Amino acid sequence: MRIAIASLGSRGDVQPMVALAATLATRGHDVRLITHQGCAGLVDMPAVDLRTIDYDLRTELSTVEGRQLLHSGRNIVAGVRAARAIGRRNHDPIWGGLAEHTQGADFLVCETTTLGQMDAIAELRGLPCIPVLLQPMAATRAFPHPLARRHA
Repeated sequence: MRIAIASLGSRGDVQPMVALAATLATRGHDVRLITHQGCAGLVDMPAVDLRTIDYDLRTELSTVEGRQLLHSGRNIVAGVRAARAIGRRNHDPIWGGLAEHTQGADFLVCETTTLGQMDAIAELRGLPCIPVLLQPMAATRAFPHPLARRHA
């Protein structure tokens, strides 16, 4: 099976996807890992086809919006505004790169940083897309949503 895995986040987002890609490759799958230039050095196995997108998370996090995002804490409005500004600035390389590098895949895997784009690409192509969520994305009785305020 040809599997495309995409992660455009920090090392903490990308490294688990590298491990997943390596495991799938050792089990005989044709695996392509799509990430940004800042994390390309994490992929050091010939069995995984590394593809990079012309986007650098570290550069983005050093911008005004990047610093706002990092310091938004539980202020979800500030965080969303900053993330949207970064997303608008990088729309073309991210969408174009993901569309190009997922060509020919039978199956898509994503994590939080690529969930929206990979899900849309999968839907357009009639492919399955499985998100690997590395942090809680929905509240439970035991744990509130990580971006929501705790109520006593």
